[in-house]
Amino acid sequence: MINDILSVKFGIVSKKVVYLQKIKALNMSKDELRSYRLNSMEEPSDEMLEAIMLGVQESARQSTIRAKKELERRFNEMVKQMEQFRTSQKRNGAYA
Repeated sequence: MINDILSVKFGIVSKKVVYLQKIKALNMSKDELRSYRLNSMEEPSDEMLEAIMLGVQESARQSTIRAKKELERRFNEMVKQMEQFRTSQKRNGAYA
């Protein structure tokens, strides 16, 4: 499990570096990317669209990681509660 966590973290770091390098190559700041809005009046260049999509990808990846951590936390909490319940049942003689 530790190897999985480390590989995910290092994978995220390396992909984030690539994302930041692409933005830098476009001479765009993060604020410029955040302020850009897609609308019918103005079309982004292919490079700008790629940078925007990389930002969306990074955001989605981080959101997924947070959701998985929360799921694991809830699962572990439920396991702990079940163990406490079983222990109390054993003390009362109701659980063999």
